[in-house]
Amino acid sequence: MASWHVAERVRAHLPLRVSLPPTGEPGRFPAWMTLPAAVLALVAVLAFAAAIWLQVVHTIRHPKPIPVSTPPRVTGVVWGHRVFVDVRTLRGALSARGVSYEAWARKHPAAKTILRGRTRHR
Repeated sequence: MASWHVAERVRAHLPLRVSLPPTGEPGRFPAWMTLPAAVLALVAVLAFAAAIWLQVVHTIRHPKPIPVSTPPRVTGVVWGHRVFVDVRTLRGALSARGVSYEAWARKHPAAKTILRGRTRHR
């Protein structure tokens, strides 16, 4: 007889259990608990985000230099969006623009020193 009852309920798309448990739906919290829990979760997320941003602001305001064992040795000169490491290639690029290397060297003595000080490695 019980199997007939179950088969009828399934065919009619009705729930097998007619009455609900006395506490309401299982797994649900009462409304008076969900609002404080949601507020507490929101406050926790905001506090976490604020702590992260405070750390970011502190890092930006007080940067620490990266320690370098030896300073890098400059071996090239940037001119016209290109890097030149010897006088010959720079002289060719300047002559293509109608400028002599000597005139350029008078205006840029530090760059001239960098290019002239470079020794050739073979």
